Amino acid sequence: MITHCISTYNNLPYLKLAVQSVRTHSYWKDAPFIIHAENCTDGTNEWLRAMADQYDLTYYVDKNDNPKGIGGGMNFCAEKVSTEYINFLHSDFYVTKNWDLELMKVHDKYEDEKLWVNSFRIEPNMFGDNDRPGTHFVPKEAFGAYYDDFNPKLMLDYAKQIQKKMILKYLKEKVSPVLFESLGGILLVAMTLYLLLLLGMTMICSSGC
Repeated sequence: MITHCISTYNNLPYLKLAVQSVRTHSYWKDAPFIIHAENCTDGTNEWLRAMADQYDLTYYVDKNDNPKGIGGGMNFCAEKVSTEYINFLHSDFYVTKNWDLELMKVHDKYEDEKLWVNSFRIEPNMFGDNDRPGTHFVPKEAFGAYYDDFNPKLMLDYAKQIQKKMILKYLKEKVSPVLFESLGGILLVAMTLYLLLLLGMTMICSSGC
């Protein structure tokens, strides 16, 4: 079994979309789901309390004077996980159908390897960035770039179209350390000897927040 984890700070409109997409489009709809909300003042804490039962969430409201940040928040979540696998998400992600199933199939294929498996990312082109391994940039108007103009149906249709192209281009799997946007991430993987895999069979959308 896999546990989904999100650490968030004042990102409620996007968090709502992320949680809804995970519970709607995942293959395992009852997988454990942990959310760490740190020093939120935008209604996140209240929303988590109100929606925890509906979305089957385990949440932690963390108020402190020494913020953990996204990395520390992910570590916090990881310490609460009891399943064999962990899936880290950002609160501005929107996942596509059966994304979790395709990720887990890779673990079955490489059962003797320590894996760091990643989905392809579709992202509205907010800053003129057209060259990032593992990311397919689209015009902002393709399916919306922000929570108030985002159209999930258009995004899912768009994902199906480009997914075929990406599968052909990358032959379903590609080892790609340059996927990571920080040197720290690359060094971490190198130090722990993980095999990095980038999948064309599973896709997520990263919003413009």
